[in-house]
Amino acid sequence: MRFYNLFMSMLFIIGIAAGCGSNNSDAPIRPDDNNTIIEGGGAIKTLSIENGSVLKVGVNSATQVIKIRALDENNILVNEGKVVSQYPKQAYGTLTPAVVAVTSGIVSFEYTPPANIQDLLDRNITSETFRFYAADVNGTIDSKVFTDLNITFTSTSTSPTQSVLKKITILKKEYQASYSGEKITVTVYAFDQNNNVMPNVNLKLIKGGTKFSGSIPQEVKIINGEGNFTYTAPQNFPLDPEAQDTILIKNATLDMEESVVVTFG
Repeated sequence: MRFYNLFMSMLFIIGIAAGCGSNNSDAPIRPDDNNTIIEGGGAIKTLSIENGSVLKVGVNSATQVIKIRALDENNILVNEGKVVSQYPKQAYGTLTPAVVAVTSGIVSFEYTPPANIQDLLDRNITSETFRFYAADVNGTIDSKVFTDLNITFTSTSTSPTQSVLKKITILKKEYQASYSGEKITVTVYAFDQNNNVMPNVNLKLIKGGTKFSGSIPQEVKIINGEGNFTYTAPQNFPLDPEAQDTILIKNATLDMEESVVVTFG
């Protein structure tokens, strides 16, 4: 009897292990999949498609690289978590890989268009949508954090929608200079009207206050949503512990602003 009970217990344990192994986390999820989903968890709070939320592909189009930025609640790039792709119920192209770990706030997928785009257009099938979810380091999906990529099929090439600057953010709000002439790199991000990264834009750098003692360039160039500039601490290093330099980062029309403070210590 003891042998029988031991045998049944082993079968039960093996069954549980087999069930756990059957959930392939590397497979793309679909709308009807039973995935582990949470709400509001994880470090990623916003997903932004670098080249815009609409991708137009024509007949004989090549594989396209889709880059997605993962941001926290302060719109700063995160260094942990994953992004999971979700296929539509009827997918005409392929998206790989299914799950990507976040590295320096960016993940990359590859979309391969279908070979029969003209046939799809003849059947009045003009688009499909892939969804990307944020997930924690264990791959648990956050149902509230996602972004959609609309793939539009066309028989001719068309120009992308013009991006308009709508938001400026920075990596850090405050820096500290420790010695004369120290060089500090300041990172700036820019987003458009769809919360996608700005491809290219120049932002003005303005010295704030009346006692600005360090030095900065006149502008910072944003490329693919990100730009860097160098602040140089003054040679006659301030002795006043209350002294600080404020850098204003503005758009061309000066009606949009973000600021950075440099303290001395």
